[in-house]
Amino acid sequence: MALLVGIIALVGYREWTEEIGHDREWIIQKRQSAVYLAAIDAAAAGGGYVAPFSHDIMVALLNGVPRKSIEEIYRAVSRESPVPVAMRVTTTRHSDWWQVPLEPGITIDEYDESGVAALHIDLDMVSKERLEKGFLKPFIQVMNLYIKLVEDALPRGYIPGYLGGDNIVVFAPEEDLDKALELVMAAIGGEKYKIGIGVDDNPRAALARAAHALSVIRSTRNSQVYIDRRGVETAAY
Repeated sequence: MALLVGIIALVGYREWTEEIGHDREWIIQKRQSAVYLAAIDAAAAGGGYVAPFSHDIMVALLNGVPRKSIEEIYRAVSRESPVPVAMRVTTTRHSDWWQVPLEPGITIDEYDESGVAALHIDLDMVSKERLEKGFLKPFIQVMNLYIKLVEDALPRGYIPGYLGGDNIVVFAPEEDLDKALELVMAAIGGEKYKIGIGVDDNPRAALARAAHALSVIRSTRNSQVYIDRRGVETAAY
């Protein structure tokens, strides 16, 4: 099985940025924020999630999201975008899933439904060190891990996302959970960590379970990895 993703592209975005004058960066950042807010609100309403990559390209996680909700994500982004929007809904099983759609509109490939796993990584001591010693080294530490996951996870069809602070998520098909966890732990290497894993029918529900799993780890302090899977007794890994 595979992740169901929506590759969202703002068509003609670079040209738009060059047409709004030199005092433009604040306008660009404001518009990017508005577009992403529209995308994440619409995705969450249907059980999905959106990971921004270069801002003019975003990846929506869509396993278990109703078709009408997928179409609403496209409409919501189109309402806020200063340029036409192209969206291709496909699965990471296809070898060209990461290709950027070029024609405005939405296309939806055939797909099969499957569950999704969200692996929420929380690096230990980063927040404390940031407050005591400054944010530079902790930020570099987290970004290095994120870059490593982009390099290792994306080619395998797993979608990483930076959540802020010392938190990173990796989405993977439910059936690939063990492989994805192995990849994540290899990327972390010798760093201290907690990984809360949620498995459910859609990304929003999986993220909620992953957050619960992290809470269990923090409260019990007897494991580094905890899995909360719908319909199954939760357990430490």
